[in-house]
Amino acid sequence: MSRAVLLAVVGVVLAGCPDGDDPGDPVTADAGEDLLVEVGEPLRLDGSGSTGPVTAFAWDLGDGRQAQGVSPEVSWSAPGHYSLVLEVSDEAGRSETDAAQVTVVWPLAPGAPGAARTGAADDTLIYVALPDFDLVAVVDPVGPEVVDHLEVCAQPRSVAAAGDRLVVACGRGDAFEIWEGDSRVVHQEMPFRGSPPRAAVLDEDSVYVVHDGLGGLSRWSVDNDVQLEWFSAGLEDSRGLALLGDDVLLSRHRSPADGGVWWLGAGASGEEPEWAEQTLAVDPGPDSDTTTRGVPTYLQRVLVSPDGRTAWFPSLQANVLRGEYRDGLPLTHETTARAVLSQASLVEPVGAEGARKVFDDRDMAVDVAFSPRGDWLYVAMLGMEAVDVLDAYTLEAAGSFQGLGHGVDGVLVRDGVLWVAASLSRELVAIALDGPGSGAEVARLDLRPFGDEALAADVLLGKQLFHRAADPRMSFDGYLSCGSCHLDGDGDGRVWDFTDRGEGLRNTVELHGRGGVLHGPIHWSANFDEVQDFENDIRGPMAGAGFLPDADWEATSDTLGAPKAGRSEELDALAAYVESLVDFPVSPFRDLDGGLTPEAEAGRAIFNSGTAGCAECHPLPDYTDSQWLAPGQPLLHDVGTLTDASGGRLGGELLGIDTPTLRGVWSTPPYLHDGSAETLWDVLVTRNPADEHGGTSHLTVAELESLARYLMEIE
Repeated sequence: MSRAVLLAVVGVVLAGCPDGDDPGDPVTADAGEDLLVEVGEPLRLDGSGSTGPVTAFAWDLGDGRQAQGVSPEVSWSAPGHYSLVLEVSDEAGRSETDAAQVTVVWPLAPGAPGAARTGAADDTLIYVALPDFDLVAVVDPVGPEVVDHLEVCAQPRSVAAAGDRLVVACGRGDAFEIWEGDSRVVHQEMPFRGSPPRAAVLDEDSVYVVHDGLGGLSRWSVDNDVQLEWFSAGLEDSRGLALLGDDVLLSRHRSPADGGVWWLGAGASGEEPEWAEQTLAVDPGPDSDTTTRGVPTYLQRVLVSPDGRTAWFPSLQANVLRGEYRDGLPLTHETTARAVLSQASLVEPVGAEGARKVFDDRDMAVDVAFSPRGDWLYVAMLGMEAVDVLDAYTLEAAGSFQGLGHGVDGVLVRDGVLWVAASLSRELVAIALDGPGSGAEVARLDLRPFGDEALAADVLLGKQLFHRAADPRMSFDGYLSCGSCHLDGDGDGRVWDFTDRGEGLRNTVELHGRGGVLHGPIHWSANFDEVQDFENDIRGPMAGAGFLPDADWEATSDTLGAPKAGRSEELDALAAYVESLVDFPVSPFRDLDGGLTPEAEAGRAIFNSGTAGCAECHPLPDYTDSQWLAPGQPLLHDVGTLTDASGGRLGGELLGIDTPTLRGVWSTPPYLHDGSAETLWDVLVTRNPADEHGGTSHLTVAELESLARYLMEIE
């Protein structure tokens, strides 16, 4: 064949190839850009960017389905992050692949859900509550810089923004305030004694307020005059608050033993809603080095996803199923408590639980921020000083941001930036996101006015350490801190099995009002005589390295022996913080003027009577006779409540119980050393059949009710 004929034949062959490609050219696949689509919405894929003599296009849609063709139309029936893989091939059998990600989301809710949190943002500014300062810091995210401090009511606990307005809930000030810009336009004090605001959110013309004390929710009109429209009482220990259209969601802070509790109030913008109680089930486990059993508790917040379909509850999971007495297994640092994130459905069936994420090496989850379409979750970890990033649909980890400061308790995502409030460092950290779980810190703002600190240096350090699970001196692997059982100095309402410690079933004691050792010995069995003795728990069941030098530890490991005070700056700071907790909660059961009700007055007479004998062990002013009779020898009483579950004391026999104060007793159920009395009636009657805990068997029902009422009004 001549050269001319050969060239002509080659020309004919090449002319028949797609796009004039040489059949020897490789094929390349191009699946296109990453895509975002709503559930059920048709989406046309585009593989036209592929090159070479391609004769077949095969698409793997990431959910087990396949599609064919250069540009097939597809859709997804469930949300998720799907890996889309295009494989192209030619007649010679050569193939190549390319991948893209398809994010499938539900449509956004008609109105953005609102929630009460540490931080909030409007169209231009970010606001962060500073409860120790009685201030709200105002941050311009463009700088970024702190541009103002709002002097708000005392101890602002939460902020929430709606339009150009900001609502602040203040606990110690017993008020909420509404601000527009830098101007206070509403200051409303509560008409309820002992039920200060815990959280507040706004809609167009109303503010919703969660209350401590009696527990419940109030709705206020703020269009013209501020008016109370309704108050729902009896939502016990309510804490977290979210608003979704006309519906309100509340969470119960400390859960009962049979599950976490939250409430849904439908149609709350009208008359008082009917509340539907929902449950987050106890996790049956099993325990392992990466998970634990237990009840989700410390439900400080409830967050609603941007699509309005799910409610999310960051919290701690307390393993009250485990212990040598309960199931023969001792509590360990890995099996006592862990951070957990629970979800529940807000669509049919309402309240149905979704997947639950129990975190490894994390102490307590306290807040959640969402990506704009809700497909990624940013979970704040209080004591581990971190934010973990999760796929919202699989709950698989996508990354983590570490070392964010003390007391991480607030997160926001705005314009591609993750904002993290580290309240105990007094900082706001900005992280520019370049992916769901990756980014770079771009700013760290000091939120204090002029850098001034509100607390004494040792109290602040102690408060930081108290909640700092990330410190290996406090705990191993970051599971526990003092705040795990005493968040912000409260009691967790749990009964723990400490049999392996030589104790027994023990009801957590609230720290507020006790000032450390103001009332004498520490714990029901009086096994500590100084706050610094918690070094024994830190080095023992918490598996921390401890704060004392080893030589000092060897000299002071006996809790009633040589004192630990003065041997460690950090341990003394922990004591300083605990000793600063001197205020008892105000009783919501008294008259509005603070006086006893007539029923409580009748109960006081019975309390002080010689026949009842209550005042013998609970004398004024502290309502306790707790004391050391001699060094290492406490005054203990056997009031007939000891059982085989009560365990021992310091590895020996338990002969009696240290007398607890009755101040603020209304706020500390369950009662008795083992939590075996759910109510004060149970203390007086059910758990006192032989009159060993006061003479009550001769009292009438009315007299018993008066006595219980008096106890509820002691403060």
